[in-house]
Amino acid sequence: MKLNRSSGILMHITSLPGPHGSGTMGKEAREFVDSIHYAGQQFWQTLPISPVSPAFGYSPYSPLSSFAGNYLMISIQDLQTQPWIKSLPPASTFPSSNTDSPDQLNADFADFDYVSSITLPFLKTAFRDFFSFANESERLEFQHFCEDSKYWLDDYALFIPLANHFNNYDWTTWDDDIRSRKPSAIREYSQSLKEEIQFHKFIQFIFFKQWNALKKYANSR
Repeated sequence: MKLNRSSGILMHITSLPGPHGSGTMGKEAREFVDSIHYAGQQFWQTLPISPVSPAFGYSPYSPLSSFAGNYLMISIQDLQTQPWIKSLPPASTFPSSNTDSPDQLNADFADFDYVSSITLPFLKTAFRDFFSFANESERLEFQHFCEDSKYWLDDYALFIPLANHFNNYDWTTWDDDIRSRKPSAIREYSQSLKEEIQFHKFIQFIFFKQWNALKKYANSR
């Protein structure tokens, strides 16, 4: 088998120069794709894109799921272009760092705590806007995503609210009924945490829309 000589670059998305302390799947990622295209590269390899946690040092190698995506990589700017966004201020009005001046942002390290403090509230407002203003086609797209991803999404979207509820990602320390996955406990928590479960499904919907768009753009280059 003949193999053509080729080369590529390893660059994690969070290492890109994002506007709020970390790189995202938005403008900076597309610009990176353009730059390595012009440099004659054929591959872009990233680190794992799974969700991370401060409990594990935000390490991509200690993910909370093998299937879900890391919401810290969601582009606020790209999300704001959606027609159902009504309540959010322009993304440019968000501060560039948690310092008095954007120039003071440490360019050598990602500030994941700060990224979370900016992105998570934005996503919560976007979540409310989506279910208030999205049209039928957009809602159907969300429903289809949930159905197609059901084999991992349902458990993941329940796990994260449960971890927040018990303030612990170690499920072996949770109450006996839910850690044993008793149907009655699953029904009870699924009802009491219903809105938060739906929110985490929405986050994954947005993540994979942006991820697929970035992958399509990269493949085209």
